[in-house]
Amino acid sequence: DQNGAAAKIGIVRGDVILTINRQAVSSLEDVQAALDKSGDRAILLLIARKGQTVYLTVKPG
Repeated sequence: DQNGAAAKIGIVRGDVILTINRQAVSSLEDVQAALDKSGDRAILLLIARKGQTVYLTVKPG
């Protein structure tokens, strides 16, 4: 969804989340656990996008 939460933080269709706060993630459960652990702190994502890697910093709320 171009207007969804992922799009608002810079994630686009085809992106693959590789790490959250420098911790490797390989499943939806890993992603949820990393997000829960971060609490109200900013989150650093490493994303694979079209053969390149991109860092995104996401502030909760």
